[in-house]
Amino acid sequence: MTTQPGPRLAHSTASQSSTSHTGVQPTDLWQKALATLDDDFKAKLDFKNSTKRDIVGKTLKTAEEKKQICLKRPWKFKVNGKDVIVRDVLEKLIRWLDHFKAIGDIAVQYDQAHAALPWAGVRFLLKASGSGWLETNRTDVQQVAVNDTNVSVSTILGLETVSYLITRYAILENVHTRRNTAASTQLEPLLTGLYAEVLMFLAKAKKYFETPTAGKLL
Repeated sequence: MTTQPGPRLAHSTASQSSTSHTGVQPTDLWQKALATLDDDFKAKLDFKNSTKRDIVGKTLKTAEEKKQICLKRPWKFKVNGKDVIVRDVLEKLIRWLDHFKAIGDIAVQYDQAHAALPWAGVRFLLKASGSGWLETNRTDVQQVAVNDTNVSVSTILGLETVSYLITRYAILENVHTRRNTAASTQLEPLLTGLYAEVLMFLAKAKKYFETPTAGKLL
């Protein structure tokens, strides 16, 4: 996935072997990934008023609110030559949030608070990239800066991919990082690197939307 404000996020295809559970205490890989970033990125990842408490529920509520707006005004844009219906993207993002919540119900050992930081970023950017043009009564964006609109829609697409990655690799963490095996040892730095890419995407996107010239239609 490539968006204008952020880096490329690749879906990892690494396969891991399965062995017996050994009860290894998991590391907070999101915090470990954060520690690898430059100070400028870390500063941008300070999402005020976002706490670990029910951040997934709050993000889900924000996504649902944006989806309801899109049900009244079905925004559609061209991205890389393809039609993108914002409502459909939000529906996918909501499904990933629901899947992530289900992980906590099924895998009681997984600490969902570990992923509070990226979910806080998703929530912040849902609000930032959807404010203005998403709430307006206009059915076109001809008078709006084209570049800002493209970045906003691309960011929402990116957030759907980020939500997928958070959820998919939470499952992988729960299964493999508690196993004292060569595969689990190799997996940890791979996940840390991937999480760092996700956090950089969120930080760059946040920086874009915080700049005064970032097109406040978004």
